Amino acid sequence: MKKVPWGIIAGAFAILWSFITFAIIAVFVVSGIMIADVGGDDGLRESW
Repeated sequence: MKKVPWGIIAGAFAILWSFITFAIIAVFVVSGIMIADVGGDDGLRESW
């Protein structure tokens, strides 16, 4: 039985997690800019 390449799996998970974190932060920043500019937010956070 072959060994499981845990290093590669952990690295791929870390890259994916960093992209997800960056996307969530970007949604909050864009929604904050929309609130400051227009006075209301019809962005992604409200449609959930």
